Amino acid sequence: MKKLFLATLAMLFLMSCGGGDKKKDASGDKQELKFRITWAADSGRGKAISKIVEEFNKENPNIHVTVVGGSEDIQELTTMFTSEDVPDVVQLPYRYTQKFGGEGLLLELNDDLKKETVNFYDSIVKLGQVNGKTYGMPWIGHAIGLVYNKDLFAKAGLDPEKAPATWEELLSYIKTIEEKTGVKGIALVSKESGDLNWLFAQFIYQNGGKIVNEDGTIALNSPEAIGAINFYKELLKHSAGTVGETDGKGVMQLFKEGKAAMEIQGPWGVTDVWKAGNPFKVGAAKLPKGKAGAFAEVGPHMLTIPATVDEKKMDAINKFIQFMISKKGSEMIMLGEYDEATKTSYPFRVPIRKDMADVEYFKKHPEFLPFIEGLKEPSIEVPTPAYAQVREEISIPAFAKVLQGKMTTEEAVKEIQEKGNAKIKEFGK
Repeated sequence: MKKLFLATLAMLFLMSCGGGDKKKDASGDKQELKFRITWAADSGRGKAISKIVEEFNKENPNIHVTVVGGSEDIQELTTMFTSEDVPDVVQLPYRYTQKFGGEGLLLELNDDLKKETVNFYDSIVKLGQVNGKTYGMPWIGHAIGLVYNKDLFAKAGLDPEKAPATWEELLSYIKTIEEKTGVKGIALVSKESGDLNWLFAQFIYQNGGKIVNEDGTIALNSPEAIGAINFYKELLKHSAGTVGETDGKGVMQLFKEGKAAMEIQGPWGVTDVWKAGNPFKVGAAKLPKGKAGAFAEVGPHMLTIPATVDEKKMDAINKFIQFMISKKGSEMIMLGEYDEATKTSYPFRVPIRKDMADVEYFKKHPEFLPFIEGLKEPSIEVPTPAYAQVREEISIPAFAKVLQGKMTTEEAVKEIQEKGNAKIKEFGK
């Protein structure tokens, strides 16, 4: 009994000297954080992110972060931000970062975190800002790029390591491939869908056009926009698939089957070929540029902090966000999500730091770098909240009619601008 008593005293003494719970900070309080992502916590993507979080927890024994699943449903997010149980860090698409930041539901990033924004393109940092205040830290996402079949390039006598860099070169490559191989040079979306809108938006920006004016009114009825849409129509003459029936998934299938030499996709265009057992060598490049640049559709996700967060947790939150956007945390994104069919993991997004070229993964797989580099010139298909409704009800149907031959390009942009501006005036900018 005496020995037990002495052992108990010794244990209590060690605990009082800090030899107990390693998850306690200097004040003796355990810092527990919740990190809400936009996918289910037990999904492939949720598990992939959890591995990064586990690494942070190992390196920071005074902090423990738990991953909480979620979605991008706007009503679900609104309810969450106004509830009593709000996570400490929330992953948000840039458009929602601006929305909730503007509504005062997000905390402006402090100076320690703002210093980290130098690691990202200014164009992307601005997508997390409202009225000059920064509410979102760029984390993961993608820019759209040109994915191509290196084997078909070589067969056509083209350099498999050199993708077309301009609109003129793109059309030239397409014609050469068709002439030398008998295979369609490209696969493009032509079905009425959301994919059609962001594809058109890219070409419009590349040709010097814009979607809206500074005052929020629609600016599509312009020579630049008309020229861009007509160029897309010209490319469509060389596209695999049936006009009016090919959607984004159809494009990927045609490309994967070797029925088209090129496609316009995100990083999943590369991994889709990998999952198919590498039927050919796949490459990727930034989009060919028009007269104004190589503007690419982007999908950056931000790390945000709810305005109601406990101030006592801020040091822990800063450390967590800094780790997630660090080069180490960013490289871990490329470990990817597990695919049950092939028993292998594949990247599902890319980190969006601009300095990843010297990281080991990207040295081995430089084909993923264009999906980061394209973020420098972003094409924003929904530049104002009001345009979201115009996009669904007016723009997409009109663009589809152009490709179906039911409406001229000039008629389409005029209709979008007139009907769209009426709707914007009705519902506000």
